[in-house]
Amino acid sequence: MLLITPAWIVKKDALREAVDGLGTRDAMLIAILSQASNAELLEFGKDAKLRQNVVSDVSGEYKKVVEQLLQGTRPEWGAIAPEAAADLAHRFYKAGEGKIGTDESSYISIILNNSREALYQVNHVYKEKHKHDLKTAIKKETSGNFKRILCALLTPRHEFFADKLRKAMKGAGTNERMLNFVFSTLDRGEIAAVAQVYKEKFKVSLKDDIKGDTSGCYQELLLKLVD
Repeated sequence: MLLITPAWIVKKDALREAVDGLGTRDAMLIAILSQASNAELLEFGKDAKLRQNVVSDVSGEYKKVVEQLLQGTRPEWGAIAPEAAADLAHRFYKAGEGKIGTDESSYISIILNNSREALYQVNHVYKEKHKHDLKTAIKKETSGNFKRILCALLTPRHEFFADKLRKAMKGAGTNERMLNFVFSTLDRGEIAAVAQVYKEKFKVSLKDDIKGDTSGCYQELLLKLVD
């Protein structure tokens, strides 16, 4: 049924499930919100009960990121001038590694008010100057789910899902919930792109890992989706 359900509905249902009952499935919540389009985020936000459940299940700086994402206003594309990228890289450094303590609000502002393309430019400048990337800086300066959602927002989309699939199959047991989510929300072109990144990053094909970690009709279905 998941494969014939529109992706945004699958995501909305998964988001509802992530905050339902005791505890929060933060890995799923982050996967959904960090990779959703603005149109999808606005759809989630229109459901007042769902929005309230999501917001009430998170806290601190993590909550601020979630609330801003649900507004659906993050730029989705567009490069910036080299001078602007250099300025943002400088501001990012001054907000964290370049001071005592961390200015989390500046991290949030820079990441959520710039497109992935622009942040790629900022990351390039930052890495050239400080010998490591923005994600390394975030991991030094932040922690917990705030760290995880910022890193997710900075990770290229296909790499993000390749990482999720790898963890779903190579952790303790098989996380079929995450496998189902990824394969039911990406189209065939995106799955092919994820498979390519998977092979480049982990030196093994996605199909081989599926064969080694699943079985039966479920395995056959996943392999057909990767073909």
